[in-house]
Formats: sequence, structure tokens, C-alpha cells
Amino acid sequence: MKSVLAFALLLLLLRFLELLLVPFLIPSLALLLNWLSGYVNQLSLQVDVLSNLVKGVKAGTYTGSLGMPSKIVVLGFSFGSFVTTTLVATEPTLVDGAILTGLGYAPTAFAPFFEAYQSRIAATQDPAKFGELDSGVLTWVDVLANINTYFKQPNYEIDVAEYSETIKQPYTVGEVLSLQLGLGVKADAGNFRGPVLVVTGEYDFFACAGYCPGFLEDNLKPLYSGAKNLQIAIHPDSGHSINYNKNATGAFSVITNFLHTNGF
Repeated sequence: MKSVLAFALLLLLLRFLELLLVPFLIPSLALLLNWLSGYVNQLSLQVDVLSNLVKGVKAGTYTGSLGMPSKIVVLGFSFGSFVTTTLVATEPTLVDGAILTGLGYAPTAFAPFFEAYQSRIAATQDPAKFGELDSGVLTWVDVLANINTYFKQPNYEIDVAEYSETIKQPYTVGEVLSLQLGLGVKADAGNFRGPVLVVTGEYDFFACAGYCPGFLEDNLKPLYSGAKNLQIAIHPDSGHSINYNKNATGAFSVITNFLHTNGF
């Protein structure tokens, strides 16, 4: 417990340094913080990034000749859904709708999921791809761990699983701990008034510890109590990686129908 608390204090200290001191730091210390990126990168930083991206889009900064959008819907997958939920919880009037995929808030799911991951330091697991990253940046051990945690037999193709392994991206110690330390796992988005769609695989290991029917409603309804329309869709015969499932287009149809139904 003391080690977890100490690490939490370290995360907060690094967060303080990044927000307040980085603009005034000498180059060598700035490089040191960059080297510690796996320990600095966490939920709160990504929420800030998403918030600023949304504000830029609303202002027309990134839309060019398309101009400023009339409505904005944010969409997240897995950790990105925690980021999205935290954004609408802290800035409930910033966006008009939210789509959350691979989300479940199962309190018993984290430990077995990361045990199945068999996390490795990314730089040592794949030096050619991740060699310049620091020791706080992690990845799962191999394609079998990928399949165990993201796919559901028999509704995927081996070639697709192998391809997903070649394009995988790492995650950080700070991301995992910032979830576990309560910086977003139960963010209350009750003040958000827009429509919300949750799409989670029936056998999502990460979201529901392996089986989602009958679980999502009780966990998600209290978090989005003020939503104009909370729609929860369980995607059949799918694991965490809905996009790689054989019936992925069914999930895409649910998403586009949600957008159409709610006037987006």
C-alpha cells in the first residue's frame, strides 16, 4: 500500500512539473521529463489533450474549408472510453454526444486482464519498434496474449490477429495506475445531457471480466444518469477488439444508426 501511495505522489509531482515548470525548464531537464514519459503519461494528461483537440475543432482550427462544426460527438475505445467519460464528466457542455466502446467498469476485470497480458517493457520486447521508449512504456508479450485478451474464438481470423500484433501500440505504467487510483474509473458524468452510446463485446475480458450481458446496465446507468438517451449495445460473439471481429460491421451499423437517430 505504501509503495502504491508513493507512486501516486510521484505521478502528482510529475504532473505538477509538467504543467507549471516545463515552459521554464532548461533543455536537459526537459529531456529528462521526456525520458520519463511512461511514468508521466496518464489519464489526466490525455483528457487535457482531448479537451484541447475538441476546442480546436469547435473553433475551426483543424477543419479547414469545412468550417466550424455545428455538433461534436466524441468516440473512445477501451482506455479512450475512460478518457471520454472523464472529459464529459469534467466539461459536460463541451460536446454534444459520446460513443464509448470496450467499456464496462468491472471491478474484478483489471487484475486477470493484465495478468493475461503478461506485460513487458516495450523497449526490450521489441527493440526495433519501441527501443527509444523508457521503461514505463509497456506492451503485452506476444500474439497469444493479444488473442487471449482481445479476441473471442471462433469469431476472428488468425491472419487478422497476427496483423493486429504487427501494428500494436504500447501503453504506460501511468495510464494503468491512474485508472486504478480512481482518476477516472468511476468518473460521474451525471451532468452530461447529451445522448450516449456504449458498445461492448459480449465476451469482453477487459470490460466485464469475460461476459457482459446483465452487467453493463447496473454499472453504467448511475454514471450517465443525466444523459438524454443512454443506449447500451452488447455486440454478440465478440471480445474486446470489436473492430477485428468477423461481425464488426454490425457494431459499425449500431454506431451510425445512433448518430442518425440523435440528429448528428
